[in-house]
Amino acid sequence: MRAGAGQDIRGATVYGKRTMRAHAPNSSPPRRPVPTLVLALALASCATSPLPRPRLPQVEQATEAVHGGGERYRAHRTCAGVARSVDDLVRCMRDAGWAFVAGAPGYPEADCWRARDGGEVNRIPPDCFVRTPEHRGTAAP
Repeated sequence: MRAGAGQDIRGATVYGKRTMRAHAPNSSPPRRPVPTLVLALALASCATSPLPRPRLPQVEQATEAVHGGGERYRAHRTCAGVARSVDDLVRCMRDAGWAFVAGAPGYPEADCWRARDGGEVNRIPPDCFVRTPEHRGTAAP
């Protein structure tokens, strides 16, 4: 059999520099499982790593509002109403079972500490407080 225009000797169609081999009807071209395997291994390594999970304030707020009834918000509203200084607010929240977030470069920690260091009591939102270990898992009446 003589190869026609656009075909090589083996019968494959030639387009430019690539050769397109014919597949059996109703079959798909073979796929490489390597990228899928690499992605699966990468995800598995993330799930088993000892790194702390990222903190998502929006998710925490929504979860707290739905499950906890917004205890942090109620405590913050009460404490902010009577606090005359940042120290008063932090003390009142600590008495209610909420500690000021530890200093860190992420959100909202950096903004919280900037407001605390500047003495801006009105700029400290409820997100700046986390449940103290002794009050975790308990609900206030």
